[in-house]
Amino acid sequence: MSPPPELLAAILAKWGNLVPGPGHPKHHVAVVGAGVSGLTTARILQLHGHSVTLFEREESRSARFQGGTLDIHSGTGQAALELAGLTKAFRACARPEGEEKCIVDKHGTTHYAQGAPAPGTGGATDRPEVDRGQLRQIIIDSLEAGTVEWGAAVQSAESAEGDSKVRVLFEPGSASAERHGNKLFDAIIGADGAWSRIRSVLSPAKPEYAGTVSIELSITDVDSRYPEIASLVGQGSLAALQDKKALISQRNSGGNIRTYVWLPVPLAWPEDTGIASMSPADASAYLRANVFSDWSPRLLALLDASAASAAEAGGAPYPVRSLFALPSPHAWETFPGGRITIVGDAAHLSFPNGEGANLAMLDGAEVALAIASARDSAMLGRNIAEFEKQMMERGVKSSAKGFFMRDDYIFHENGAAGAAEFFKSKKMASGPRPGAAPQEGQ
Repeated sequence: MSPPPELLAAILAKWGNLVPGPGHPKHHVAVVGAGVSGLTTARILQLHGHSVTLFEREESRSARFQGGTLDIHSGTGQAALELAGLTKAFRACARPEGEEKCIVDKHGTTHYAQGAPAPGTGGATDRPEVDRGQLRQIIIDSLEAGTVEWGAAVQSAESAEGDSKVRVLFEPGSASAERHGNKLFDAIIGADGAWSRIRSVLSPAKPEYAGTVSIELSITDVDSRYPEIASLVGQGSLAALQDKKALISQRNSGGNIRTYVWLPVPLAWPEDTGIASMSPADASAYLRANVFSDWSPRLLALLDASAASAAEAGGAPYPVRSLFALPSPHAWETFPGGRITIVGDAAHLSFPNGEGANLAMLDGAEVALAIASARDSAMLGRNIAEFEKQMMERGVKSSAKGFFMRDDYIFHENGAAGAAEFFKSKKMASGPRPGAAPQEGQ
C-alpha cells in the first residue's frame, strides 16, 4: 500500500519549490465542498503554510451517510494521501482483503473470481478498500481547527479588486453571507461535486443523464445474521450481471454489505414506478417481481435481507439515484489570474468507473501544489492553467472509460460471461474493480 516513489518525485518536481521564502506570499484560499477532493486540497495547502477556509453546505461532518467503500489506487488516491502526509492513518483502516472479487450470472454461476491477498503481502493490484466516511474523517481530523465552515450555502464566486482577488457568493441573508460575504481570497477551488455552484463561473456545461438508475441497499451485521450472504459476497465485491441488469454488492467495514441495483432505464422510471417512495419491503418485492423474477434465490436474498435491515433502521425508502455525467471533453478558459478553478466531479463527472474519488483526490493534491508553489500572481495563473490542462486530459480518459465500462462490462450483452472476459482483458488490467459505487455530489 504505497504509491511509486518515482511518481511522487515527478509530481513534486512538476511544481518546483514549495517552501515559502522571505517575501513570498502565503495565499488565502477558499475551497468549496468538503468531499475527499476539497479536503485533500485544504490539507496540502495547510501543510505548506497557506491559509484555507473550506465552505461546506452540509450542517456537520455527520449530516448524512457518506457512501460505501472505495478502492484507493496507488498511482492516484494513495499518491494524494502520501502528499498529504496521511498514509499511516489510511493504512490503519484500509482493507486489502477488499480486493477479493467475483462475477456471477443471474443463476449464481461464477465466471470470474479473484481471491483476497495473503495477509502482509499487499493487494493483488494495490487497491485496498476503505469506507468513504472513514477516509473523509481522516482528512477532516488532519485539518487545523476551524478550517471547515459547515452549513455554508455557497451560490457562486466572482472577481474582485481588478481580478487580483476573488470573492465567494452565498445565499442572501444566510449566516455565511453575514460572516464571510465581504472576505477576499487569492483563489477559490470548487470541489462541490456533480451539481457544482462554482462550475458555472467557468463553464456552461451541465451534467446529462447517463442512462442508468442506481438503487442503494444495505445489510447490517451480515456475518452473524446472514452467514450465507456473507459467504456469497466474501470480503470484497460480488457483481451479478445478466440481461442488462446488475446487482453489485460490496463489503464495508463493521460487518456491513452495501448493494447497488443498476438498471438502464429512462430518467422518468423512478417516478413512473414510484420506487423512490416505496417502503424497503415494497421496493424489494417490486424488484423481485418485476426486475429479477428469474434470478437465483441466493442472489435475491440480498433484497430480502436489505429490506429487513432497513425496517429495523426506521424503514426509510431506499436511496434512488439517477446517474449523470458531464459532456466530454469538458474544457474552459482559465479564469483571469487562475484565481477560480474546479476539481473532481465538478470538473469531470463521469459514469462510475472506480476512479472518481481517486482522480478527485489527485486533482486536490495537484491544485494545492500548483497554488503553494506560486510566488506571484503571474505564476499563480500559469500554474493553474497548466494544472487545468492536465486535469482536463485525465477527465477525457475517465469519461471514456466510464461509458466503456457501462456498455461493455456492467451491461455487456453477454452478461457475466462477457463482463468476465472484459475484466480479464488488457483493457481492464489497470481498471476498476467490479462495481464502482455511484458518484455523490454536494
